[in-house]
Amino acid sequence: MISAILLCLGALPEGDQALVDAWAKKTMTACHAPGLAVSVVRRGAPALARGYGFADLDAKLPVDPERTRFAIASVTKSITATAVMLAVDEHKLELNADVNAYLEGFEVPPVTLHQLLTHTSGFDDSLLGAAALTPNDIVPLGRFLAAHVPQRVAPAGTLWSYSNRNYSLAGHLLERAYGLTYAQFVEQRIFAPLQMQHSAFAAPADPAELARAYDVTGSGATASPLWPWTHDVPAGGMSSTAGDMARFVAAHLGEGPLPEHALAATHPVEHRFHPGLPGMTYAFMEEQYGGRRALMHDGNMGAFGALIYLVPELGLGVFAAVNGGGEACDLVSLAHTLVGEPAPRAQPPAVASRHDAWRSLEGTYRSSRYPHATFEKASVVLGLTREIDVRAQPDGTLQVGRGRYVEVAPLLFQRVDGEGLVAFSDGALSNGMATTYQRVPWHGALGVHRLVLVASVAVFLAVALVVPLAALWRRWRRRAPAEPLVRRARLWSWLLATGSLLFLAGLASPFFGKLGPYWLLYELPASVKAVFALPFALAVGAVATVFAALATWKRGAGTRAGRVAYSFTGLAGVGFVSFLAYWNLLGFRF
Repeated sequence: MISAILLCLGALPEGDQALVDAWAKKTMTACHAPGLAVSVVRRGAPALARGYGFADLDAKLPVDPERTRFAIASVTKSITATAVMLAVDEHKLELNADVNAYLEGFEVPPVTLHQLLTHTSGFDDSLLGAAALTPNDIVPLGRFLAAHVPQRVAPAGTLWSYSNRNYSLAGHLLERAYGLTYAQFVEQRIFAPLQMQHSAFAAPADPAELARAYDVTGSGATASPLWPWTHDVPAGGMSSTAGDMARFVAAHLGEGPLPEHALAATHPVEHRFHPGLPGMTYAFMEEQYGGRRALMHDGNMGAFGALIYLVPELGLGVFAAVNGGGEACDLVSLAHTLVGEPAPRAQPPAVASRHDAWRSLEGTYRSSRYPHATFEKASVVLGLTREIDVRAQPDGTLQVGRGRYVEVAPLLFQRVDGEGLVAFSDGALSNGMATTYQRVPWHGALGVHRLVLVASVAVFLAVALVVPLAALWRRWRRRAPAEPLVRRARLWSWLLATGSLLFLAGLASPFFGKLGPYWLLYELPASVKAVFALPFALAVGAVATVFAALATWKRGAGTRAGRVAYSFTGLAGVGFVSFLAYWNLLGFRF
């Protein structure tokens, strides 16, 4: 099912239209997206907006490029940055002033608007409590930020790390500067001038205008019960159509009523991890493709995925969005298709083997974009945070993840077997996409922590089962009670084991509820808060078990097998509590 609307008289070149249609068919097949919206803008030519597939599979409602609204997730940040630069252009906000000068009712660690927009604030990236079940549940931005004050995990200006809270705070500064809500300001200053009549941060009057969200697999698509409403509105709360976003893209290509100076101010790079890498502007991430500079921002939220992509040199802009498939959909390939095949890349210069010199770069590097300060940090253990292994190779190349690289400038490496650059600095690496990968010390390696967790749980399961079974066996055989010291060691071991297992079960239980894995995005249920009282008791139990085990060895109490069991249980408890402490599961860090 294809629908199309030309935003003005005329049409894109037939070649462009054929490329877009062919790309859409291929992409929807590859990522099983139920619906896709696309717009392509060329400076000085009519813009094209097209819809493919369905906004609602059950109702067989096709995607209308002018009326079907998709959640554009983090592409919202390009709107927010544009709005902020309008305020800067009007001298309502200052890029290099501490933002606390504008706030009222709460304070954040000292930070500037420049640092917020370039993701160099050093703020944590917590998702806990950021989502709303319905649009009516979205709370005012100032109240949400006051209840979720961003925590600093690195000095401002030292860590280039993506965080939603940066842009939500920037959006709140607009509210403070103009006395309007963030949505009101954007509607008045961006949507209205550009005639973006089907873009908003709230639900439309006609629910059919919202594309349904679908969880997709190779076997089909299932309607998701949730639409991605969020309290972090300026960071990812906008919904829009292909037609509306074409107008916004055109404005950034110099066509439209918005102040050209303010929009142009969002395009220069304001921060680079390394001089040889693409950088971050106030609204976009920079990319080099086909020998040309491009500006882009993508977004993913649940089932939805979206992309905005500008190539100022060509006067080309692209927007694309899907309502299923999310990150699995390669939306940027449309822009690459329209730009054309990159020029043949010169082979990286041959270098002498620096195998020994590069050993200092070896190790495992973890993306800095994960919650550091709350119990969400434990999501790293589940493999939800990307890690990259770096190894020097005997042939003089550096293995970074799955790619092989050679050094083309000091600490700057070019991929030998594909496109891409990476750079290293002070125990970190980056590919220029607004996220830093930091080297993980041995004691923080996932392998170590997973081993501790698995070994501890195995011991706890054995103790939780064996101790009561052994007690029943002794009673059946009518054996005399053990001495008090042994009984205490058994009791502490069993309490530690069962308490630890109950804690893990209580923490995992919401994953099997109606929200599934998305429960972390909402406020903590009371049951989860309750189980967080257990780790304190577990710490006491671990210490008590260790001392009880030592006492049995000192006095030779009980059997040797029993003493060994108490010792292993105590050690498992100490390891487990240490695991909980490292991953912020020991204490109420919500």
